[in-house]
Amino acid sequence: MTFSTKFIKELDKLEPKLKAVLLELLAEIERNREQSVPRKEFWEFAQRNEENFQKVWKSFGELTQVQTRTEKRLESLAQAQERTEKRVDGLTHRMEELARAQTKTESALQKLTLRVDKLTDEVGGLSHTVGYGLEDKSYPALEKRLKREFGLDVGRLYRKNLVYSVDNFDEINIYGEAHTNGKKVYVIRENKAQFGPKDVSRFTKLLERVKAYLGKNIFPLALAYHFHPQAEEKLKQKNITYF
Repeated sequence: MTFSTKFIKELDKLEPKLKAVLLELLAEIERNREQSVPRKEFWEFAQRNEENFQKVWKSFGELTQVQTRTEKRLESLAQAQERTEKRVDGLTHRMEELARAQTKTESALQKLTLRVDKLTDEVGGLSHTVGYGLEDKSYPALEKRLKREFGLDVGRLYRKNLVYSVDNFDEINIYGEAHTNGKKVYVIRENKAQFGPKDVSRFTKLLERVKAYLGKNIFPLALAYHFHPQAEEKLKQKNITYF
């Protein structure tokens, strides 16, 4: 501590003991003053720390709110996930049911296909039976009609396979050989219960193969219980006799 000259002169006037006490008191005051500075700084430091603590506490509160919102969001997501899993489980169950239903449908379809195939075979057999019956009944009348209307004296009419090669042949419904003007004529007849446009096309292709094998002297005939109008028109265009 710094003292003025006047104060020092006045201090020298005192008795030694009193002077010593006074100097000790001044020294104590100086020590207290020196110690007061750190306390002030401490309070300033404490005040700053309090402010920082309030800021940190505020931030902590905000983080807590964010955490709360995050937890709520996570809970919502968990619930949504649970609902999604339930829907997926339901969809999986539905797919399994559909798969089982598909298996049953395929099994039923397979059985139905077998029944249709069997029915087709039966109908085909019936068609052949009708066709063969038609052929058998037509032989005598056809022989007379060929001779009467076309001058063809056919010795015998019968069913015949024309074999072109080992794996290639045609079944002729009614086959016969006749002579007219010194030439051999081959009677080739197709029998159907119902004769449609597609039957005309198949018969025409058959005649082409037969002509290539036997020659051009072919007398084609078509016999049926019923002719489709378009089939009749095509037969006329191709000069094929039908009745």
